Amino acid sequence: KTMRCLIDTIFADIWIPARVCRQSSSCLPVMGAIAGQGGMKPWEAVQIPYVRGMFTGFLGLDTIQFGSGVFKNQSIYLVEEAALPRERDWDGICGLGWHQIATRDQQPLYARVARASHGGHAVFAFVPGPAQQAYIVAGEVPYPAMKKGSLVWADGEALKLGGEQGFWVVSGGLAIHRADPVPSRFLLDTGTSFVLAPPN
Repeated sequence: KTMRCLIDTIFADIWIPARVCRQSSSCLPVMGAIAGQGGMKPWEAVQIPYVRGMFTGFLGLDTIQFGSGVFKNQSIYLVEEAALPRERDWDGICGLGWHQIATRDQQPLYARVARASHGGHAVFAFVPGPAQQAYIVAGEVPYPAMKKGSLVWADGEALKLGGEQGFWVVSGGLAIHRADPVPSRFLLDTGTSFVLAPPN
């Protein structure tokens, strides 16, 4: 089934309506962890930053395809339709972040997609295009789409100092009515088109 995916850099998992799994011959529910308990294993309530409240659903496995890459036994979250926004033009959420809520896969989703792509490197890029059309490049750096010599690399950092890397966080600076930028740490999020910063 062809799906429209909302790309999200906050977490590394796939969230789809449970009905899609019911219509798929390759979708397998993860069975209960307690011996003798059948049925689908309930999720623990999980909160994601841009949604108020909690999503509750089930953990499953299915085969997914991004471009030419096919990934078997991909961990997915099956969400009941009522928990998703009614007025939406997408079917599911595809996370390209570091934070793995489903821990069955050792690699984040973006790493699996990128390594299976043409370039084979665990990197992806969002590239603006004409007429407000953007596209994603996985597996290689899209040098033809940028001005030569303008690319700068920054190390990804942990959200909390000394913690594990869970989000795309980089250090930089912000200058509003200032000559010198104020040192700042930024969380990169495709869920908003704004640069959000505290007044100070």
